[in-house]
Amino acid sequence: MTPVERRILIKVSTMYYLEHMKQTEIAKRLGVERTTISKHLKRALDQGIVTITVANKNFEDIESAMEKRFGLKECFIVPRSYDLLAVKQAMGRAGLQLLRRSSAD
Repeated sequence: MTPVERRILIKVSTMYYLEHMKQTEIAKRLGVERTTISKHLKRALDQGIVTITVANKNFEDIESAMEKRFGLKECFIVPRSYDLLAVKQAMGRAGLQLLRRSSAD
């Protein structure tokens, strides 16, 4: 990829992801087709110019893995703590959420 191509990918990605412009707006501003912008955005992802992460602080990835591994319908993991009362309260809240959802169904 040439420096000019890289610069265009960065520019389009900045407009789309950081400035929240629509692909049609970017295309109009740059004088190209919208499909070209879509291809630029995909290429920026493929080239590692753009990376997308999902903030996951509630153990969803571990819960999902445990559900798959053990065939569970639902799994909750609560944060560990040296405070046994805090752990019990977190387990109680998780259990209550499960009961509310299952009783609503």
